[in-house]
Amino acid sequence: MRKVLFLLPVILGALPAQSSQEAARPASGGVSGRWVVNTDFYGATIYFGMELKQDGEKLSGNFDGDKLEGR
Repeated sequence: MRKVLFLLPVILGALPAQSSQEAARPASGGVSGRWVVNTDFYGATIYFGMELKQDGEKLSGNFDGDKLEGR
């Protein structure tokens, strides 16, 4: 739970950047797949695995073992 709360601002901070770049992405592009998320924690880089599945507007998957669901 601590991981999710720590990375939530990082993920939310990336959303505005993503929406501004959305026009450059092809219409068929999505976020489904395996991702490697990294963050800097007091000078040390930490890597997490994330797997996402996009079905229309529904998004699900897992983040380092934690279940994700949303729209």
